[in-house]
Amino acid sequence: MASPPRPPSAQPPSPACLKPHEVSLFLQGQLPPERRQRVEAHLGGCARCRAELAPTAADPPRDSRPAAPVRPSEPPSQDTTRTEDSQDATRAEGSRAAPRPQASAAPQDFEPGSRVGRYVIERVLGTGGMGAVYLAHDPELHRRVAIKRLHSWMSERPEHEEHKTRFLREAQAMASVSHPNVVTIHDLLHVEGRFFVAMEYVEGTTLREWSRTPRSTRQILEIFRHAGAGLAAAHAAGLIHRDIKPSNILIGVDGSVRVSDFGLARSREGLPDAPRSEGAPGQERWLGQELTRAGLVVGTPGYMAPEQMTLLFPVDERSDQFSFCVALYETLHGCRPFAGDNDAEVEWNIRTRRFQPSSTRTRVPPWLSDVVLRGLSHDPKERFPSMEALLQALARDPAREQESARNRVRRRVRRGVLLGALATALVMALAPTHAWRGFEERAQGLLLTARPRPWNKQVVLLAIDQPTIDTVGWPQPRHVQARMVEALGRAGVKALGIDSFLYLPARDGPSADAALGEAIARYGRVVLAAPCTFEANDKAQALAQRLESSSLAPGPSPRFGCQGVLAPQEPLLRGSVVAQVEVARSASGNVRGAYLLSNLAGRALPTFALGMYMRGLGLPISDILQEPDGVRLGALHVPTDDSSAVLASFRRPGATDVLSYGALYAELAQAREPVFPPALAEHLKDKYVLVGQTAESVRDLGPFANGQTLPLVLLHASLLSDLLEARPVRELPLGLQLALIALCGALLTGAVLVLRPSLTFASVLVVLLGVVGGALLLAERGVVLGPLGPMVASVLVFGLVLAGRISADEQERSRMRHTFEGYVDDAELERLVSASEGVLSLEGSRQRVSVLFAWVQGATGALERLPPEEVVGELREVLDGVVHEVLARKGRVDSLRGEGVLAVFGDPQRMVDHARRAVEAALAVRSRLEARATSRVALEVRVGVATGEALVGNVGSRGGRWEYTVLGSPMDQARQLARHAPRGGVLVSADTQASCGRRFDFTPTRGTEAGQLAFVVRDGGGSQAA
Repeated sequence: MASPPRPPSAQPPSPACLKPHEVSLFLQGQLPPERRQRVEAHLGGCARCRAELAPTAADPPRDSRPAAPVRPSEPPSQDTTRTEDSQDATRAEGSRAAPRPQASAAPQDFEPGSRVGRYVIERVLGTGGMGAVYLAHDPELHRRVAIKRLHSWMSERPEHEEHKTRFLREAQAMASVSHPNVVTIHDLLHVEGRFFVAMEYVEGTTLREWSRTPRSTRQILEIFRHAGAGLAAAHAAGLIHRDIKPSNILIGVDGSVRVSDFGLARSREGLPDAPRSEGAPGQERWLGQELTRAGLVVGTPGYMAPEQMTLLFPVDERSDQFSFCVALYETLHGCRPFAGDNDAEVEWNIRTRRFQPSSTRTRVPPWLSDVVLRGLSHDPKERFPSMEALLQALARDPAREQESARNRVRRRVRRGVLLGALATALVMALAPTHAWRGFEERAQGLLLTARPRPWNKQVVLLAIDQPTIDTVGWPQPRHVQARMVEALGRAGVKALGIDSFLYLPARDGPSADAALGEAIARYGRVVLAAPCTFEANDKAQALAQRLESSSLAPGPSPRFGCQGVLAPQEPLLRGSVVAQVEVARSASGNVRGAYLLSNLAGRALPTFALGMYMRGLGLPISDILQEPDGVRLGALHVPTDDSSAVLASFRRPGATDVLSYGALYAELAQAREPVFPPALAEHLKDKYVLVGQTAESVRDLGPFANGQTLPLVLLHASLLSDLLEARPVRELPLGLQLALIALCGALLTGAVLVLRPSLTFASVLVVLLGVVGGALLLAERGVVLGPLGPMVASVLVFGLVLAGRISADEQERSRMRHTFEGYVDDAELERLVSASEGVLSLEGSRQRVSVLFAWVQGATGALERLPPEEVVGELREVLDGVVHEVLARKGRVDSLRGEGVLAVFGDPQRMVDHARRAVEAALAVRSRLEARATSRVALEVRVGVATGEALVGNVGSRGGRWEYTVLGSPMDQARQLARHAPRGGVLVSADTQASCGRRFDFTPTRGTEAGQLAFVVRDGGGSQAA
């Protein structure tokens, strides 16, 4: 039996056969021209070398090996030959920066200056297993192009027919796609039996080289969005690339991105005819053949989808999506997602979702990882339905949306902070003014009166009330006063203070003054108050010299301006006569407080209450020592600055702390000796007793009068009570009060900006109650806080900031209503306006939308034969039908002018399926018009739908004329498609067809003036309103 013929690779080699290093140099394009010509001649006559070179020359290397399906239930074996990543050979077509040979010499027949058709060769760009790429010049159009050709031995041998087929089909596939992100084919030439392709020359690099430099996530996404747009355009043209990888994505020096190398592309439903080139006989035969044989694995290992490796699922656009996500994962993480020693192990890792860990420090956002991982799903049904949907997912960058939201929040915060700062500054500016202090003091008085400190039981008031005046008379006789002083002294009163009424002359003569003086001298702890006046008096100096000790240094007091006093008669000087306190009054009329030191003839003297305190301690006036910053009175240091004026404590004496002077004197009048009953004497023992007048005719000097005593007496009693407790009432410094105003303003500003308007009312109540409660607590501890400033600041800030926020929000909503009213469904408009915080914004932004243009024709001709009213009514009914179908599918009518309706889908409401909704609306419009075929007005509608990226937002002039609209190529493209649509038909762009997938029956056509690919929509099952 004759043995079967051996295959060419099994034939014994001849001495002239190629050595391995020669094959490597030949494939790298590093052989000298003479040696390369001899190698090509040898390959033309040696079947063995051609057979060995063919697997290496095929691009990619595994395009003809039958696939072995993997059993899902079994783990992959480990004994299969591993396919190295080095097999991912980069292509140089149209790219200067793809890995180029260091010394690529052109073949002898392609020396610089030689011609291929009209193109002049300049130099070789690169050489691969199937052919070479040259840089050439087009003298007719003055541009540089890339010329790609097959090796001569592949072009001339019949057994390499498949390589020629693939070469031509690549050119045809690229020519069928017209997109800025796909390498453009300029010409297909057939010269001297060889095929050449003239294509766009991209000066730049490949994605693989570009990604070797560290890039940000934003830069990577920008590149892949453009590459994905080109891939989606190929899908729209009916092509599946099947070899997406970083080396097939070109990046120009200008940043442009293009998808190249359609050598493995396959038509999904048959390719449309490619443009013909003269001088290419038999070209239709090549372009009409199938690109690959069924049952063969095609693609680049490491990037192929599972269905490409196992043939368990049909290969479609979602296979390119998988390869696209592999390249994106690799660019983001620095490694491919799935590893393995063989294809079976790689497929198993894909199935079990075993990803390689990242080899870079780049932090990939979680949302982006979710998108990529979905595109890497093992089952094609779990991936995105189309490349367009994947691109929309990549375009919906939450970080960018958050940035837009942050910008809105920043504007709101800036506006609120500005209003809050203005309101707070206004209150702080008014707080120190004279008028404001009056209101503040009244508020302080009300707070302190409402929560006074306890009355010191050591202080007793003897009130010279109206019954006393009616019984004893006015002015009181000196003997009455003398008898009262004698009785109080015997009762053991610690100190006695008699108010300023003693300046009145005695009615009963000098002897009565002498008797009173003797009573005061015997007791020794009596303080008389002399009123301070601005009248000059010769006795002032003499009185000052007698009252002061020599230890007091002469000099003017820093606080007081009294020029003299009206002193009592001479016998009264035997007691301690102290000048009456200069009361600190405010603009409101309130008696704010009293000075502990007074001025008398240029000397600093203790005031009435301080004098009583000294007498109670048994200290004479001579014990006052002058110090640099004040005076020292025993252990008590009294400053001479502003702090020597203290506030009254607003204390209210109890019933047992106020006694009627006339009632006490009635007890003495019936006794032989000036002695009180034992119970009363026990009550007065060791007490500080102040004698003062009270009468309804005395004008109230402030909130200190209690209806029983003269306000100044009560004021001195409060000061004396503070001295006894060593806790004088102090007012917070103005700086602290201003700081509190600023704090309240800041708190309310933040609350209004952060909280909902309903909660801000509660926040302002909390702040107001906090201020009032804090003021009451401080008052109980002897600290006076002006509550009016913080409270007014809180309310004013709250009102202004809230009004500004509500006004801005309402203004934005009003602008939205005005912008979209009549162009968006009412219910949808209210939903958008109510949720405008995160859904709708009138600011300009770029986003993908679908634009529908319905061109109504026939109205002008109908006007020549029908009444205008009838034509206008029919036209209005047709336009109303178009608007209804648009609004029913959540579209927006951008403009309605003349005989056309322009509608936008995907804005203002973001939606993924905006292209589908636009096509459904177009088909519904066509159905409406078909139902009106019997109308006398023969109107017809041509509809164009285009999808793409556009600028949406408010556009206008500084004069105030604004319009919310869409700018960009989809607008113009939709109008062009409508003009070239068949009568009553719908013509959509390639991007729209790609976004819709297989939902409708699309027929490709070239109906526009630019010859761009478009699709006629025949019918569809999804025309129901969403």
